[in-house]
Amino acid sequence: MFFDVMPKERVEDLYDMEDELRLLVKFLRDPYVRMIVVLGPRRTGKTSLLKVALNLVEYPYLYMDARKIFGSMDYFGRELEKGFEKLFLSKKYRRLLSMLSRRVKGISIAGVRMEFRVSDIKMTLTDILECINDELREDFFILALDEAQELSSLRWLPKMLAYCYDNLRRIKVVVTGSEVRVLEDFIGEGNPKSPLYGRPYTMIRTKRLSKDRSLDFLRKGFQQIRLNIGEDILMEAVENLDGVIGWLTYFGWHAWKHGDPKRGLEEAVLKGSIVLKSELDRFLIKREEARARYIAILKATSIKPLSWSQINRYLMAELGRKIAPNQLTKYLNNLIRYGFLEKIDNKYYVSDPLLKNMLETQKFY
Repeated sequence: MFFDVMPKERVEDLYDMEDELRLLVKFLRDPYVRMIVVLGPRRTGKTSLLKVALNLVEYPYLYMDARKIFGSMDYFGRELEKGFEKLFLSKKYRRLLSMLSRRVKGISIAGVRMEFRVSDIKMTLTDILECINDELREDFFILALDEAQELSSLRWLPKMLAYCYDNLRRIKVVVTGSEVRVLEDFIGEGNPKSPLYGRPYTMIRTKRLSKDRSLDFLRKGFQQIRLNIGEDILMEAVENLDGVIGWLTYFGWHAWKHGDPKRGLEEAVLKGSIVLKSELDRFLIKREEARARYIAILKATSIKPLSWSQINRYLMAELGRKIAPNQLTKYLNNLIRYGFLEKIDNKYYVSDPLLKNMLETQKFY
């Protein structure tokens, strides 16, 4: 169902991603592709695309949502335990358990229950992947790291992945996330000192829907739940939510559950704005000394796309003082890195309509 707010796991629930899905499945099955990067703006279907592809190829995999880990080794260990336990519940891969219990010292196994010693996680995970690599003959094992930029504080992880890339041919890595943070903070793009630097990877991008495709998505979604919605409210929803399929799904779900499309749109805008405000607050709380500058940049670029020099002049007028050029560049890069700004043709702009609305209607100072 299109309006299920959970990430999709079946092909029939995935909308307008045939090309991206075909590519991802092709890369997962290709023995010469070792690492795949799925990039895209917030809520454009990266997680759904990944989960559907993993189910299609039917290879053993470990899926980890890095947002649940908070950069903590303890949380990382718990997610590893849960992920491997889910894998070994399958009879097809249960045989790996006895082999792991003999070869890997950093875990204890009871049935399919696994327990990692946190102090040994780095070596233990490497040992497990080596064992799996040795056992597999036709399948590949896929290590899928969703929102991988959240793991950038685990400095040892890219080094371990580089080892797997170089030595374990049956192990594939898939990472998803926002463009700059994944490429720079995790993959190490442009940084020769990064462990993963120079290792080839394939890339797939998710995108916003066009206005026509957004309307088609809503029409088909409401057909699925047998709810007749007027074209005027559909157009209003697309104008307010743009082509961000996550927000359009919110609208469809709330319209369905409340039986009132107007209220559904209000709920989608409200709930989406709460999520975005929480994300922006979390970003700003670590940058209190530059809070006013970040907000001023966002407010200016939410009105229209601006060049670096236009933003610089705006900040001087708004804040009454000059900003060092390297500092302004740092602020802009950080906002892009965390997905609040986009840059096209040397102009910066806020693309998410809900973020634009929030910047117009709420106070942050």
